[in-house]
Amino acid sequence: MWKIFSGERIKTKPPLNGLHIEYRNDWKRTKLSETPYKDGEIHGVFKMFYPNGNIMSEAEYKMGVENGKEIHYFENGNIHFSQEYKDGEYHGTHISYDKETNKIDVIHNYKNGKQSGKQIYYSNDEQVYDEKHKKYVYRHFVWFEIDVVDIVKFNVRNYTHKVKCEVTDGAFQTYVGHGYFKYYHHDTEKISEKGILCNDMRVGKYEKFDSSGELEYMQFTNKDGEIIKTIHSKKWIIFFIFFSKIQSISNP
Repeated sequence: MWKIFSGERIKTKPPLNGLHIEYRNDWKRTKLSETPYKDGEIHGVFKMFYPNGNIMSEAEYKMGVENGKEIHYFENGNIHFSQEYKDGEYHGTHISYDKETNKIDVIHNYKNGKQSGKQIYYSNDEQVYDEKHKKYVYRHFVWFEIDVVDIVKFNVRNYTHKVKCEVTDGAFQTYVGHGYFKYYHHDTEKISEKGILCNDMRVGKYEKFDSSGELEYMQFTNKDGEIIKTIHSKKWIIFFIFFSKIQSISNP
């Protein structure tokens, strides 16, 4: 192939097509990667490999741009995480897995490069004794979830507020401070807290529950994060009155 540069003919290499395989510079010449090309652009499934031959990652490309699913693996063959792309941006579901248990660790959802929708965090590191199989096993349960939105809506003092949240770009965030959230008790797996976050600040209605799922109290917070009202459940009001009386008797 020849191209003309400033009136001079220069021979150039034709664009790559087909599967290009790269090897490591070790004595075994182990495979490092497989790259499919079309007209000089990566087009197809790009793969990388561990020295033991197991696949390290694979990703789908369309004419040089990542589109579709990307999967990364631990060296033992278990999936580390998978994520989806659209036109080179995160778009779809990202799921990461625990290396030891091979169970889901985190689920993120993305839209056009930003977190959007349900984000779910699991616990994989708590061990309990399995009486049936007479051994310790890892508990797997949701401990935190949040529905990420650009604008949160809430009612305070009979006025509906709409607050725009600063949605952060990027992946692999361990905490997202905007949207409708729920925390769960680790022992009973019942809801422990639920409410609304905007830019890491609680706004609107917030509820706190005990480990049995009974409401302890609720709070109402304005758009500036200031608590304007706290309402305790009847059960806890009775407890506070009883406890106060006990204290007054014991401390005359």
